[in-house]
Amino acid sequence: MADTDDLVIFRKHYDFTLYFYPVIDNFPKREKFAMCTKIKNKLDRIMELIIDANEARGSKIRFLNRIDDELKKLKVKIRLAKDMHFLSIRKHEIVVKKIDEIGRLLGGWIKSCENKK
Repeated sequence: MADTDDLVIFRKHYDFTLYFYPVIDNFPKREKFAMCTKIKNKLDRIMELIIDANEARGSKIRFLNRIDDELKKLKVKIRLAKDMHFLSIRKHEIVVKKIDEIGRLLGGWIKSCENKK
């Protein structure tokens, strides 16, 4: 089992979180509690699940599937933020590229686990 900090997916998600927190903080004040909190909770949950998957004994698939579900939910919330004009088109493009990269890394991890069966 690799140290979580050594996982590329963990580092990418961690860096994405560092990038996106200040972006979220620029959302309108009326959204600080509702949408901002929900997005931050998703980011934190994904990080926790990556740690859980890495430390799991036996099958990691259930954790990896949860990460995939949480990434999908995060993408919807981010699209909603863009459509409500809380995110510029350019910021949205950057954010989506970063999430897609995390998704590709996750897909590779899932395939790796499935091939070990």
